[in-house]
Amino acid sequence: MKTESKRILILDDEQAVISVLTDYLACPGVDMYTVRELEGAEALLNAYRFDTVITDLRVSELGGLEGVRLIRYVRTHYPETTVLAMSGFITPDVRAMAERAGVHDILEKPIDLRKLKAYVCPDSIDQQGQENGAVIHVEPIEELLQRQQLSVVIQPIVNVTSDAEQFDVFAVETLARGPKGTPFANPEVLFSYASRKELLVQTDLQCIEASFQVAQTLPKNILVFINIEPRSLTHPDFAALVWDMLNSFALDAGRIVFEVTEQESILNAKAFNQTLLQLREYGFLFALDDYGEGVSNLDLLIRLKPDFLKISGQFAVDVHQKEDLKIIVDSTADMAKRLGIPTILEGVEYAEDLNMLESLGVNYAQGYYIARPAPARSFTGQGQFKGL
Repeated sequence: MKTESKRILILDDEQAVISVLTDYLACPGVDMYTVRELEGAEALLNAYRFDTVITDLRVSELGGLEGVRLIRYVRTHYPETTVLAMSGFITPDVRAMAERAGVHDILEKPIDLRKLKAYVCPDSIDQQGQENGAVIHVEPIEELLQRQQLSVVIQPIVNVTSDAEQFDVFAVETLARGPKGTPFANPEVLFSYASRKELLVQTDLQCIEASFQVAQTLPKNILVFINIEPRSLTHPDFAALVWDMLNSFALDAGRIVFEVTEQESILNAKAFNQTLLQLREYGFLFALDDYGEGVSNLDLLIRLKPDFLKISGQFAVDVHQKEDLKIIVDSTADMAKRLGIPTILEGVEYAEDLNMLESLGVNYAQGYYIARPAPARSFTGQGQFKGL
């Protein structure tokens, strides 16, 4: 039986140091992720579980002890993870600060690589001849955005009153992806990193452009749902940039539905409302995403006045046999109907759940039972997806 590989995260702003460490520490059963920015390390930690984190204490040109911040972050959120620190200047004060943050060991540069490898791969002698684990280098997100390598896949949204033998596709949602084979292919890493570097607007704009490219290839009666972060709506030029982009693709704004999630806090309500009003004047539609998660849905429901309400998929699994979920979905759909807002239940994974939705008053459905996210070419052009 194959055992699961250990994951090691290495944070250092010098590529030469990273290369030396990954070359020496390579061993079977250990996958190493390397990153040169603190924000990238935090984004990776949120998406994956690591057995060991190795960080330089200084990871920026400003000379601050950012590594201590990462140590605190790991020890607070992932106390089971071993944290090792590297430093070229270990004074008593630095050592005391790192120890208070929760570091397991501090290694002075030049690093005793044998000691470090004993932490990372203690069984390496017994594993000679086996293939070494993978090494995944995560570039700074600015470099990724400069190359404009973001793309989207699509997932259909269907009418729940349709015959289950042939789904009637009402719309598609575009889902952002970074380059295949990199952690950026995971949208959680992509947007978490972008948020920490205050690059959500640039990331959103690239995803919108990729979505507009896909929209050009779809029948004109198909709506296109596109996720945007609420913080992007506080940018003073966001609406104008999106409008110019739409015109360059010769698309109708009435086909585009921007999905806004309430998971990201809105720090500038005035700027948010101004951008929202401008986009609505251009003819764009809006959906409130992940309804039922978080704590401020009703406030955003009133402020956004959405054209669609997307009910969180956490209420979809086994809704056909769980009375509490039926009550929640039914009451949410009834509230939305009284407000004149069509509802979409996300995360539908079973036929029994889909067949229950019409009786609960839900209008549309989306989820793996209907179709998994796929490239735009999976759409046949006849209102159907291959494999449905």
